[in-house]
Amino acid sequence: MSSKHNKSVKSFKKGVKRGQTQSQTKGKKKNATPNIKNANPHIKKKYPHPPKPGLKAVNVKKQKMSARDLRKKAALEAETLRLAEQKLIDAELEKTRLVQLSSLLTSAYARQLIIDLAGENSLEMVRHFRGGMSDEEISRDLKLKISDVSAALNRLHNEGIVFYCREKDNETGWYSYTWRLNQERLEKWVNTKMLECRVKVGQEGIDEYFCDSCGIASIVGFEVASERSFKCVQCSGKLDFLDEDAKEDLFSVNKRRL
Repeated sequence: MSSKHNKSVKSFKKGVKRGQTQSQTKGKKKNATPNIKNANPHIKKKYPHPPKPGLKAVNVKKQKMSARDLRKKAALEAETLRLAEQKLIDAELEKTRLVQLSSLLTSAYARQLIIDLAGENSLEMVRHFRGGMSDEEISRDLKLKISDVSAALNRLHNEGIVFYCREKDNETGWYSYTWRLNQERLEKWVNTKMLECRVKVGQEGIDEYFCDSCGIASIVGFEVASERSFKCVQCSGKLDFLDEDAKEDLFSVNKRRL
């Protein structure tokens, strides 16, 4: 009896322990939080990670930097557009300047004045100016000696027809000169010389002759005209007598050109 009784007691205790273990396991399953790392992706949505501290402040800062970059980009585009427009304006102004200069130099009198002032090369130098140019650039482009270029520039500078800007090289200590044409001064200078010539013509009380093609620059006295067989020294055309009507027409035509 005792052995049977002991076996029944042991089996009863095992049953009680088994039951307690199962109930504890079920309770744990009901209260357990699922492991997000090993859980199904669909279950992750039910248990999202909490937002990191300071995340919102970082996003606002990025937005501010982005707006600053947009402003910089807009400013750069506006500056690029302004430079492009200025380039077009400068091109139009340069085109107008060249037309005016060409019109001025159609006058044989104006051309002769420049040559008489600064030498034969000076006329080509005046025609060649494009913005600022150095002695070396003019010498290289026109294939002239730099000494001849410098001499002509100095003579033109004395009349204010050209001017220069001087810059010093900090490394070598040498100065470089950039020359520019003062076209407004050139036009005034030629006009003044033309008026002086008009006043002078006929004051000496001698007969004068001129070439209709070459204009004021061809005016000579009777002795010179007769020595040249009444032919223009510039174009070999016929020299006509310069009366008051011809004088008026001659100077009015040149004034319109200037």
